[in-house]
Amino acid sequence: MPKKSNRNQGKDTKEKIIEVTKKLFAKKGFDATSVDEIAHKIKIPKSLIYYYFRSKKDILKAIFKEFEDSLLEVKKKSFELLFDEKMENCLEERIKAIFYEITLPFVESYQDVIKIALTEEIKNFSKGPLFKYFDVNLSMVKDFLEKFNLSLNFSKEKVTILFFTLFLSLIGYSIFIDEWCTHYNIEKEKVKSLLVETLTHEYKRLGMVDFN
Repeated sequence: MPKKSNRNQGKDTKEKIIEVTKKLFAKKGFDATSVDEIAHKIKIPKSLIYYYFRSKKDILKAIFKEFEDSLLEVKKKSFELLFDEKMENCLEERIKAIFYEITLPFVESYQDVIKIALTEEIKNFSKGPLFKYFDVNLSMVKDFLEKFNLSLNFSKEKVTILFFTLFLSLIGYSIFIDEWCTHYNIEKEKVKSLLVETLTHEYKRLGMVDFN
C-alpha cells in the first residue's frame, strides 16, 4: 500500500483534531476542555495541535465553519428534492419529504455541533451557527415559494413563532432524540413521524404557506 503524502497526512491529522475536539466540546463544554486533554485523546504532542490551530478558539471556529459550509449543501439537496419530477405534485408532501430525507438526517448527523453551538450562543448571547441555520431555512422556503409563484406571508410575528416553535423543535430533536427514545421506550421512526406531522401542521396553521 502506498504511503500517504505529507499533505494528506497533515489533512488527516487536522481532521482528527477537529473530530475529537468536537466530541469533547459536546460532552464537557468548551471551557472545561483543555488542549492537553485533546492532545492526550488523539495521542499526539500538544505542539502539533498548535501547528494547525493557533488556539482552542480556532478549533471551535473550524468546527462551526464546517457546519456552516454544509448548510449550502443542505439547501442544494432540498431544492433538488423539491423540483424532482418524480415527486407528487403536492407542496405538503414535498415539505414532508424535505423533513424526512434531509432536515432530520442533517440535524442528527450534526448533533455534537448543535450541542456546542447552543451552549456557546446561550453563554455568550451571540448570533452564531444556529441563527445562520435558521436564516438558511427561511431563505430556502422563500426561494421555493417564489419559484412556484405561491402565496407568501412572512410577517415578523410569524417568523418569530416559526423560530420558537418549529426551528427549536428541530434543535431539541437533534440533542435529545437518543435519550428520549431510550427513556420513554419509543422507536425513533415513530418520533420522526410525529415531529414531521406536527411541523407540517404548524406551517399550515401559521398560514406562512398556502397549501391550496
